[in-house]
Amino acid sequence: MLSLIKYAKNPRPDVYWGRAELDGLPFRGKEIPKLKEEEFTDRTIRAFDARNGTFNTADKAQNEQYLEVLDKAANGWWTIVYNERWRDKDNPNEMWVYVEWLEGYIQAK
Repeated sequence: MLSLIKYAKNPRPDVYWGRAELDGLPFRGKEIPKLKEEEFTDRTIRAFDARNGTFNTADKAQNEQYLEVLDKAANGWWTIVYNERWRDKDNPNEMWVYVEWLEGYIQAK
């Protein structure tokens, strides 16, 4: 299993990381889940949010956002479902990337 530990300091109050290594995804909800093991499996689902973005890798801020997508996909949290790269014909030092990805969570049914 890939490591999600590096994201445990996520500032989002609706994301709980306590079981992420066990479940493969963080829990998303209004409060920390207080369920027994057998209840957790029966009362939660995997949910995915579809996202997309176009990034100019020559732009520092956009490149950082793009690298965040790649990093989270490489570590098993997000899944890239499509990407396309191209160079600007007038400025070959600029590479553009269009990416579609899924952000995965465990949440209550």
